[in-house]
Amino acid sequence: MVRLREDAQCKKDAQCYCCDMQGGTNGGGDGPGKAQNDVEDENPDIILEENGQSNKWVGSVVVKQKVFEETPERTNEKVVKVVSVLRNASLAVNGFLESSLGKLELTVNEEFMVRVIETPLVPGESLIRFFKWAWKKTEFSMTAQVVDCLIKVIGNGQRKIEIYSLWDLVKKIGKEEKSLLSSESLNHLISLFWRSGKGKAGLEVFNKFEEFGCEPNANSYYFTIEALYRRSIFDKAWVVCEKMLTAGKLPG
Repeated sequence: MVRLREDAQCKKDAQCYCCDMQGGTNGGGDGPGKAQNDVEDENPDIILEENGQSNKWVGSVVVKQKVFEETPERTNEKVVKVVSVLRNASLAVNGFLESSLGKLELTVNEEFMVRVIETPLVPGESLIRFFKWAWKKTEFSMTAQVVDCLIKVIGNGQRKIEIYSLWDLVKKIGKEEKSLLSSESLNHLISLFWRSGKGKAGLEVFNKFEEFGCEPNANSYYFTIEALYRRSIFDKAWVVCEKMLTAGKLPG
């Protein structure tokens, strides 16, 4: 708001807006200045308000802005647009996915992220890039729920290349914002590597628990042992088994 205030140095022989507003005689005025309603009628963007200290009228220029409320209909439209971008293979291949998302002028929140991620038939790689794009937005604080949702959805696809890309993302999260990670999300990753026959990768996830501020539970040990056993990596499986016994966290 820009205020028009009285200039203490205004000269008698020069007409000034502030004096005219007060009903002064500057510039040959023939009586009281413009009334509040008259000024507001001439310019609806000018609002006159009383100054409590000087008891004089001062002008306030107000810039009107259109405010669009987020309605369910508008949110649905935006979800559809984002999903359309994420499903567009040419945008993903040519590196235009992020710029296309930027043009949509999205208001991102946890609910919006989950809705997009849970939409069927969206490539896992595109979802990961969408997550990274949203994570960089300063006005949005990423949540653990979104991370868990992303891991579960990509895990359902069971594509090895996507699982490794997901693990790279989780390691980045662990370094920069480990509070977003949970034992359950890491367990889900271990189980993905177990089902994919990647025992060493599952062990790598298990060994990151402490670094990421998470505590292994019974499932953490069980999934890791099974992943190693499937690949006949018995020596490392036995080490994890000993840790499980020491911790007293046996599978139920």
